[in-house]
Amino acid sequence: MQRLRLLGIPLVVFSAGIGNIIEIFLQQKFGQMPTNVHIISNMMNFNEQGVVVSFSQPLIHTYCKNSSVVRKESEFFHEVSGRNNVILLGDSVGDIHMDVGVEKEGPTLKIGFLNSDVDNLLDHYLDVFDVVLVRDQSMQIPDAIVQAIALGNLKFT
Repeated sequence: MQRLRLLGIPLVVFSAGIGNIIEIFLQQKFGQMPTNVHIISNMMNFNEQGVVVSFSQPLIHTYCKNSSVVRKESEFFHEVSGRNNVILLGDSVGDIHMDVGVEKEGPTLKIGFLNSDVDNLLDHYLDVFDVVLVRDQSMQIPDAIVQAIALGNLKFT
């Protein structure tokens, strides 16, 4: 994540989970929210007493994680509009469509994390993702790809 920030590359965390928790985790991990990170997730809305009263709309679930749930005036759209390529990381087949609606000219590299039910899901993951990481919850491979692109050792075309 730090390498992306130093390179001026935006990172979009698209999650069907609770965005406030992701935000707190990142703040604790890095001391503050990294400026290049955008969280698109279900955010809890609190009342004056600090009690959760609702969630942001539209509610995001596994099969609607794409630009249809992002307001066009959001900072996210302005920051990624000039980008040509996307590296998409996902851990479910529904994640392969997260780049739908993002205006870009170049390809999307889709990396799938398969951590359970490998025997039943591997063939399908291999069909829909460009790279499949089996039982590997680290970011070593995606980080190595970003580093190779940044050093000019790998062309993303």
